[in-house]
Amino acid sequence: MKSLEYTVNLLPNLVQHTLAGMKIGRYHEILNPKYEDEYEDWIRRDLKVLPDLGKIEGVSSTTWFALLYQIPVYLASDDLASLLDIYDMLTVNPTYEVIRLFLDKQIIIEKFIPESKFHTYLGYSGKPPSPWPEVIQQFSDAVTYTYDSVYRKRWQKISPELEKKAELLSTKYAKRIDWIGWWEERTNIKFPYDTFQIELIDSVRTMGTSLLADRDGFYARTSAEKISNNVSHEIGTHIMYNTHAILSDEVGSLIEEDMERYLRTVEVLSWALNRELHQNNNLEWTMDNAFQWIEVRDEVAAVADEFRKGSFLNALAKGYSVMEV
Repeated sequence: MKSLEYTVNLLPNLVQHTLAGMKIGRYHEILNPKYEDEYEDWIRRDLKVLPDLGKIEGVSSTTWFALLYQIPVYLASDDLASLLDIYDMLTVNPTYEVIRLFLDKQIIIEKFIPESKFHTYLGYSGKPPSPWPEVIQQFSDAVTYTYDSVYRKRWQKISPELEKKAELLSTKYAKRIDWIGWWEERTNIKFPYDTFQIELIDSVRTMGTSLLADRDGFYARTSAEKISNNVSHEIGTHIMYNTHAILSDEVGSLIEEDMERYLRTVEVLSWALNRELHQNNNLEWTMDNAFQWIEVRDEVAAVADEFRKGSFLNALAKGYSVMEV
């Protein structure tokens, strides 16, 4: 049986803390409330001077997230020195050459996105073009500063609290049902990873922040039931978007045509199936109001009930036709 693994690690917490302090990706707007009065002082003013990342994004519009968060944190061991080494490598080497140095992780990443399509996720091919080497180096300096000035001592208090939450989730929720098995049976699609690793995050109120392939970050300072609901939702999104979908006849061309539209469809149909899972298993459902900002949410969600045989990628193709962007 494929399993859920609730984990507590320094690096995703430290880097999200730094993103908030740098006001990158508007992370400062979704801070854990206890940090709202102090985040302006986390990082030296001279380290906060970065180019407007929104104006230098690549094709995928996720270049900063891939380079500053996902790739380095995914590849690194859970220590600062390892993370800083990877930032250094990413400033001068083609990104996929760095990934190849970690063969076991490369194999898993290729289940998420094929090497032939990696440039569409990253936003460029080959070595990082200007100003990315400078951006990566400056962010690396900011991570170091955050750790030395604030986070080294803070983590000593945070990590035991997160470990306690991980233990609760592991004992009370992870084995309540066969979560991944339910999704595989309902969608007729295999979850491409043996384990879904759930990183508990302290600093930022975000649910289901992808950390590449088989890892996601979830805000720990909320109810265990809400975390469990969102974990199940992300199992669904990971089934519906990965290398299998990207290379498929059913939706591959749609992903190429309009990635944003496809991913919105993924979110809504995952939401619909997750609601079905919780209702069928008499589990508390906490996400009724999710994705209301998508005006056609309910119309797209209704597509889910039409498809109970064959690959659920066919439902995604139908939902894509209904989705508006």
